[in-house]
Amino acid sequence: MDCTVDKMTMELGDYDADRRQVPVTFVHEDFPDEALSRFVNACHDAEDGYDEVATIIRCDEVALGVKMKIEAGVFRPAPAPAPEEEPEAEGES
Repeated sequence: MDCTVDKMTMELGDYDADRRQVPVTFVHEDFPDEALSRFVNACHDAEDGYDEVATIIRCDEVALGVKMKIEAGVFRPAPAPAPEEEPEAEGES
Protein backbone atom coordinates (compact mmCIF):
# COMPACT_ATOMS: atom_id res chain seq x y z
CA MET A 1 0.00 0.00 0.00
CA ASP A 2 1.32 3.46 -0.90
CA CYS A 3 0.52 6.53 1.21
CA THR A 4 1.67 10.13 1.16
CA VAL A 5 1.92 12.49 4.13
CA ASP A 6 3.55 15.96 4.10
CA LYS A 7 6.34 15.50 1.49
CA MET A 8 6.82 11.84 2.38
CA THR A 9 5.71 8.83 0.38
CA MET A 10 5.47 5.49 2.14
CA GLU A 11 5.22 2.02 0.75
CA LEU A 12 3.96 -0.48 3.31
CA GLY A 13 4.81 -4.13 2.86
CA ASP A 14 2.91 -7.13 4.13
CA TYR A 15 2.33 -7.59 7.85
CA ASP A 16 4.84 -9.97 9.41
CA ALA A 17 2.94 -11.83 12.14
CA ASP A 18 6.11 -13.33 13.64
CA ARG A 19 7.76 -9.92 14.04
CA ARG A 20 4.44 -8.10 14.62
CA GLN A 21 5.76 -5.43 12.27
CA VAL A 22 5.36 -4.11 8.74
CA PRO A 23 8.25 -3.20 6.44
CA VAL A 24 7.97 0.42 5.28
CA THR A 25 9.96 2.34 2.69
CA PHE A 26 9.98 6.13 3.07
CA VAL A 27 10.87 8.60 0.28
CA HIS A 28 11.11 12.38 0.79
CA GLU A 29 9.90 14.35 -2.26
CA ASP A 30 13.09 16.46 -2.22
CA PHE A 31 15.20 13.27 -2.52
CA PRO A 32 13.14 11.04 -4.82
CA ASP A 33 16.06 8.75 -5.69
CA GLU A 34 16.84 7.97 -2.05
CA ALA A 35 14.79 5.75 0.22
CA LEU A 36 14.89 4.77 3.85
CA SER A 37 13.49 1.33 4.69
CA ARG A 38 12.74 0.06 8.16
CA PHE A 39 10.28 -2.06 10.10
CA VAL A 40 7.52 -0.30 12.02
CA ASN A 41 5.70 -1.94 14.92
CA ALA A 42 2.20 -2.90 13.89
CA CYS A 43 -0.92 -1.99 15.84
CA HIS A 44 -3.30 -4.62 17.15
CA ASP A 45 -6.91 -4.54 18.28
CA ALA A 46 -8.36 -5.60 21.62
CA GLU A 47 -8.40 -9.25 20.50
CA ASP A 48 -4.70 -8.97 19.49
CA GLY A 49 -5.52 -9.07 15.76
CA TYR A 50 -3.59 -6.95 13.28
CA ASP A 51 -5.21 -3.51 12.89
CA GLU A 52 -4.29 -2.26 9.41
CA VAL A 53 -5.93 1.17 9.74
CA ALA A 54 -4.22 1.93 13.06
CA THR A 55 -0.91 0.68 11.63
CA ILE A 56 -1.20 3.07 8.67
CA ILE A 57 -1.81 5.93 11.10
CA ARG A 58 1.25 4.81 13.08
CA CYS A 59 3.34 4.75 9.88
CA ASP A 60 2.14 8.30 9.10
CA GLU A 61 3.51 9.38 12.49
CA VAL A 62 6.83 7.64 11.82
CA ALA A 63 6.98 9.30 8.37
CA LEU A 64 6.68 12.73 9.95
CA GLY A 65 9.59 11.92 12.26
CA VAL A 66 11.69 10.67 9.34
CA LYS A 67 10.82 13.86 7.40
CA MET A 68 11.93 16.07 10.29
CA LYS A 69 15.22 14.15 10.61
CA ILE A 70 15.91 14.49 6.87
CA GLU A 71 15.15 18.20 6.93
CA ALA A 72 17.30 18.70 10.06
CA GLY A 73 20.21 16.94 8.39
CA VAL A 74 20.21 13.91 10.68
CA PHE A 75 19.39 11.63 7.73
CA ARG A 76 20.98 12.62 4.44
CA PRO A 77 20.94 10.82 1.15
CA ALA A 78 24.27 9.27 0.32
CA PRO A 79 26.27 11.26 -2.22
CA ALA A 80 26.23 9.95 -5.76
CA PRO A 81 29.27 7.77 -6.44
CA ALA A 82 32.05 9.36 -8.47
CA PRO A 83 32.21 8.11 -12.04
CA GLU A 84 34.82 5.43 -12.51
CA GLU A 85 37.73 6.24 -14.75
CA GLU A 86 38.48 3.93 -17.64
CA PRO A 87 41.59 1.89 -16.89
CA GLU A 88 44.45 2.58 -19.26
CA ALA A 89 45.19 -0.19 -21.71
CA GLU A 90 48.61 -1.80 -21.29
CA GLY A 91 51.27 0.04 -23.18
CA GLU A 92 49.39 3.37 -23.11
CA SER A 93 50.69 6.30 -21.13
